[in-house]
Amino acid sequence: MGARPKLTKVQWRDARKHWETDPREGYLWLVTELDLPVSAPAVRKAALRERWVKKAPLAFPGEAEAETIETKKPSNPANTKEKKERTKVSKVSKNKETKKRETEEPLDGVTLTQAERVERDPDKFGVFDDLSDIQEMFVREYLRDLNGTKAAIRAGYSPKSAAQAAWALLRNPSVTQAIEVLGTARARRIGIDSDEMMRMWSAVLCLDANEISQLRRVCCPYCWGEDHQLQYTPGELRSAKIRHEKERARRLRANADDDIGEFPEYTGAWYDKRKPPVDGCPECSGEGVVEVFFCDTRNLSPAAKLVYSGVKAGRDGIEVLMMSKEKAADNLARAMGMFKDQDKEADAAEVASDKLFKIYEENMRKARERQALVLAERQGAE
Repeated sequence: MGARPKLTKVQWRDARKHWETDPREGYLWLVTELDLPVSAPAVRKAALRERWVKKAPLAFPGEAEAETIETKKPSNPANTKEKKERTKVSKVSKNKETKKRETEEPLDGVTLTQAERVERDPDKFGVFDDLSDIQEMFVREYLRDLNGTKAAIRAGYSPKSAAQAAWALLRNPSVTQAIEVLGTARARRIGIDSDEMMRMWSAVLCLDANEISQLRRVCCPYCWGEDHQLQYTPGELRSAKIRHEKERARRLRANADDDIGEFPEYTGAWYDKRKPPVDGCPECSGEGVVEVFFCDTRNLSPAAKLVYSGVKAGRDGIEVLMMSKEKAADNLARAMGMFKDQDKEADAAEVASDKLFKIYEENMRKARERQALVLAERQGAE
């Protein structure tokens, strides 16, 4: 536990009285209203140490007398059995309601699960009890982007020593426990557990990459032409006719007798590159033409959407960004305990769901950043 903040006894007495007579929970509002020179976690620790307790609200004048009169009213023997039945039903309802409140709690019309309550108010559940103020700030900042050095700087450490401080903090059992508790609460809140993570990595591992991008060997323009004559698409035919007319005009200007004539009439079938190469084609020898094909990413399957991380357009063309299958295989094997005997130091017998979720969240965050950078570069070029 950290040392008690240096406040006067009068300030502590006033703060305690103000908190105990106010129905609001938490401590941030107290620090704000009284303008205390300490943080909310410091006040919380002092309150836990001194056992601050909320006081029951005072009754309005006349309420006590009314309650006394009500309790002294004689009971009707005819209603005794009915009251007993109501009492039984009330007890059963209270038990059910108590069990329901263990996992759900209405707040401002919104039902909060246990994980959401832990994530929303970790002070109330003692997540930061064993941490100093700066360690608590580091945990909160680390969960924003999972970057230890940046979290240490935002928590108040010097930029020069932030990397070393983050390294030490992430090996502190109290700090790592707080990170795991809040990380797990976040994963539970969004419906991800260890089984879900294993299913996700299995889907990534078993995905056929051809669903996203393909290397195809298609027929060349001579494969399916009659007597292996050149085939055109409608657009290519128009371009060929324009080139022919330009060349004819150029020659006629140079020499009136040098007329290459009209473009030959084309009556063959249109070129369809979806067909396979033809053995014996004199142009490609049956090997066809190499073509790179990218699928429409709007229509990817759920498994492919897990793997797909965006595209990057550069000088060398378009690059499809995908999650690593090797990483998925490694995480899945560790989650199943396959590396237990080979990697004891890494404690790979089981990979916690929150750690897998952090890996997935980090990969997706990097992919979104890369995609945003590509879009910004593309807009700048335009």
